[in-house]
Amino acid sequence: MTSEVEQKYSEFLKTPEGLGLVMIGKEMMRRTADYKRKVENGECGTFLTKWVREAYLPDAWKGKAVKVKCESFGVNNCCEPNAKWLEEEFGWKKVWGFNISACRCGGRMSLEPHALNRHPDGSLVDITRDFMGETEKWFLPVENAEFGFAEYNERYDGAMIAFQPACSCDKRKKRWDNTGRIFFDDEDDFVGWVEEMKQYPHLVIRKVRLD
Repeated sequence: MTSEVEQKYSEFLKTPEGLGLVMIGKEMMRRTADYKRKVENGECGTFLTKWVREAYLPDAWKGKAVKVKCESFGVNNCCEPNAKWLEEEFGWKKVWGFNISACRCGGRMSLEPHALNRHPDGSLVDITRDFMGETEKWFLPVENAEFGFAEYNERYDGAMIAFQPACSCDKRKKRWDNTGRIFFDDEDDFVGWVEEMKQYPHLVIRKVRLD
C-alpha cells in the first residue's frame, strides 16, 4: 500500500500545489544547511530521536508515545500539508501531536509540533522526510481534531518545548539556551499542559511563558 501512496504522491508533486511544497522544502533545507554542518562537526548540540531514553519519558506518556518509522518520501518540513494530502487522497486520518527528541544523554527532551496519519489498521504512518535524515520518530499523539497547528501557532507561534528531568550533558545546566522555547522543569506541569490540548475547546489551555 505504501508504494501506491508514494506513486500518487510523486504525481501530486507535479501539480502547482505540490511544486509549492517542493520549493518550501528546498528553502528550509537551505536555511538549515549551516546548522546541520555545525551539528555534524560537533560545534553545537542538537536533539535527536535516537537519543531519547524511554525511562526518562513522563510516566503518563509511557505506552502512549510510540516510535514511528519515517517513510521519507514526503517533502521535508511540510508534515501538515503532507498529512492533509494523505487524509484527502486515501482517507487515513490526520493525527496532530509532538515529535519527541532528546540531547545526547537523553536527560533534556524537546517536543516539536508534528502531523502524520493513522492507517485503517490503527498504526501510525509518517511520510514526511526528516530534515536531519532520521529514519524514525518518537511521536505523542494529541488525538483532538479541534486542536492542531493553527491553534498551537495562535498561542505559541510554533515554539518548541523543552523539558529537562536529568540532563548531564552540561553540569552547569543554566547554560542551555531556552530562547524561543517553552521550558518546563516540573513533569506534572509538563504533562498537564499537553493534556489541556486534548480537552480543547472544553478546557482553557494555559498561555505558558516563552523564555
